[in-house]
Amino acid sequence: MKRQWSEKRRKEQAERCRRNQPWKNATGPKTKEGKARSSMNAYKHGGFNGTKELVNALLFYNKAFLAVTLELAENELINAQLKQMLIRVRVQNIQKQTEGDI
Repeated sequence: MKRQWSEKRRKEQAERCRRNQPWKNATGPKTKEGKARSSMNAYKHGGFNGTKELVNALLFYNKAFLAVTLELAENELINAQLKQMLIRVRVQNIQKQTEGDI
């Protein structure tokens, strides 16, 4: 159980704070870690639960998945076109051979 301050101690601490005025020296965090930690000050009591990071990660992987899928589809289209060209060349070769036989 937490101990609560007595009224006397609370008044003494308030007087020390008014004398020292620590708020005048507060400059905020300097390091990246401190800035990241202080940027989370608006989120209270675990209500945030990292949802934003999760959504961003899912969007990133979804974007990567779509890019790979598009690339595969393009590759399949190219492969299909190459197969058609190969078939045409083979047919032309067969036609030339048969023309020479006749």
